[in-house]
Amino acid sequence: YWVGIIKLYNYLMKFFSSFFLILLLTYKSAFSGPFSDNLAQCMIKNISDTDNRILTNWIASVMVQHPQIDIEMSPSDIEFYNRSIALLFEDLLTVRCKQETAEALTFESEEAFASAFEVLGIVSMEKLIEHPTVISASENVINYIDLNKLSKIFE
Repeated sequence: YWVGIIKLYNYLMKFFSSFFLILLLTYKSAFSGPFSDNLAQCMIKNISDTDNRILTNWIASVMVQHPQIDIEMSPSDIEFYNRSIALLFEDLLTVRCKQETAEALTFESEEAFASAFEVLGIVSMEKLIEHPTVISASENVINYIDLNKLSKIFE
């Protein structure tokens, strides 16, 4: 009986700690070509921890604007994150990855941008959700699941 509960508990801990990563990795871009891949790789190689922080904060500021999310952010904070990400994107496209940007635009059109930024966003979010504090926070949900109810699966 307890062996079953322990197995279930361990499974749930693994599930909740990797849930968001699974969601990100199963998402596939509608467009991907060699030049957009090169642009994405260039951006990934040329983004610092500070840049990654800007990106993840901007993603969060966008996500909290969805009507189903009950977290509020001030308009001035949203504007700050928008301005910060605009500067980062501008620098990535025109300085750090200028050659790759030109090639992607020339040979694959604007869709290459969407694809490259999707990859950059996924890599950024992977770094975010792999942090021990985030993993621990995601595993806290197990404290609210009635393991006795779940243990009836093994009866």
